[in-house]
Amino acid sequence: MILTPNRREFLKYAGVGAGAAAFLAGKRDAKGQSIFRAQNVASGGSPNGLLITSSAAVASGAATAAGVDTTGATLIVLGCTTVFSMSPPTDSKSNTWTQVAVGAAHNTNFSIFFCFAPTVGAGHTFTLPSNGSGYNQTIVMAAFSGAGQSGGSARDGGHQSTSGTPPTPAQAGAVTPTVARDIVISLAAIEQGTGVPNSPDSGFTVAVVAGAGTGQAVSIAYLFQNSAAAVNPLWTLGLGNLYWGVINQPFFGT
Repeated sequence: MILTPNRREFLKYAGVGAGAAAFLAGKRDAKGQSIFRAQNVASGGSPNGLLITSSAAVASGAATAAGVDTTGATLIVLGCTTVFSMSPPTDSKSNTWTQVAVGAAHNTNFSIFFCFAPTVGAGHTFTLPSNGSGYNQTIVMAAFSGAGQSGGSARDGGHQSTSGTPPTPAQAGAVTPTVARDIVISLAAIEQGTGVPNSPDSGFTVAVVAGAGTGQAVSIAYLFQNSAAAVNPLWTLGLGNLYWGVINQPFFGT
């Protein structure tokens, strides 16, 4: 295990009682972040990663998510939706993006892109270039610490992807990490609805969501697993959604 400064602080105080915990809740690490930041961790041990930051944008042309500080991130995940064709995303740190999968929900293409060991820092922006269609398109970003590699790959096995229409359950299919301590990502996208994909089950937490009422809503959710186990989150769809798509992908942790 690689102990980051944040994790060392967490373990140092992990055994305190309720009274001391209340006092320590305001304690900050070297980056000024709470050592008790809320995490979604499968039962069985200490947090193996952190959600560092997130951002999003919706536009009828190029969609650029406002600059955020990605310092400390070892994995950045982008969720993108467009009508018809999709151009590869770019970012202000000139990272290289790998596409996990692309699916189609009616006329909407939805996809996950990721970058392991990215160049990070303050003012980090992310752009989904215009495809010239004139329709809305959405990009969402979630940056995590605690990601690793095995055999030169950041992905722990393959993904699951599917699409459908209500009332068919919005699930992509189970993914099974091969090792413990994975970061499991689930993306959900919808077309022609007023709501957003939300409230995935199986212990997932929504990191970022955007596009409500635009017809191009997308969410990224995550789960830090301490024990390798099959998982297949079921997403709740917002009102009026006619088409949906979901992708699940596990990434190696540390």
